[in-house]
Amino acid sequence: MNLKRLWYVITVAEEAHFGRAAARLRISQPSLSQQIKTAESELGVRLFDRDAAGVKLTAAGRELVGDGESLLAGAQRLADRVASASATISGRLNISYSRSAAHLGIGELVDEFRRDHPQVAIHTSTAWTTRNLEQLDREEVDIAFVRPPLEDDRPLLDLGGDDLAVAVPSDHDLVGRQPIDPAWLSGEPVVFWPREQGPGYHDSILGQVWRTDPPRVTLEEPEAELILEAVARGRGITVLDRRRALRMKPVGVAILAFRPPAPNVRLGVTWRPGDRSAAVQAFVDLCRRATTAA
Repeated sequence: MNLKRLWYVITVAEEAHFGRAAARLRISQPSLSQQIKTAESELGVRLFDRDAAGVKLTAAGRELVGDGESLLAGAQRLADRVASASATISGRLNISYSRSAAHLGIGELVDEFRRDHPQVAIHTSTAWTTRNLEQLDREEVDIAFVRPPLEDDRPLLDLGGDDLAVAVPSDHDLVGRQPIDPAWLSGEPVVFWPREQGPGYHDSILGQVWRTDPPRVTLEEPEAELILEAVARGRGITVLDRRRALRMKPVGVAILAFRPPAPNVRLGVTWRPGDRSAAVQAFVDLCRRATTAA
């Protein structure tokens, strides 16, 4: 029995009269009677008792209508969701990338969103986590890629991450001693980046690698390129995402893997709590699907 025929049965039950039900459904009474007979034939039961006063449900009919109403409501909700998903989304979406995460596929996510929603005007920028969160709070951006953990309870979707690695001058004593034990880095001069750019990300790296023995930071630089160039000049060692380090490695730098299980860092995407704009929700849904498929 199809959903349309179920709808006819429920309408007859509600009206308790074939004539009124037919008028409500805008079909002829003979056609409605035939549809009900077909439903009874398909199910092999009588659904209505008929008399001069009208019709009433049999026990089998009551069972069908009881569950049938929720089935029709569920089918309508599904149809509404499908229609909503296929609706054209337009407007503007401001997205800020994380400077440290270009190697983790965030550009590909945005490209996929562009293909799916060509009517949305997308503006992108790049900054570090703290700056991205500030822009989000000031409503300068709608979506921000960040490096967790964050220091508040704003919405955050984990998009995966990468193992950390050690970058050292190519003539350093640690070259050839892979995999690296974090304890071997104690006392080494370290080139790192300022904590205010991403406190949670910064502290996560230090906590996993140096634990309770803080590193001897002898130089701070704001960008990974500058940090690696300083390592190449012999100013110290550093720790950063392994794939990013391998992509950016300058001449004179060796990238060394940690002993398993390697420390790792994560990437997340966040948005303003309560922002229900269609473009934002569509982008968040895309990110959720990407994490499920990974």
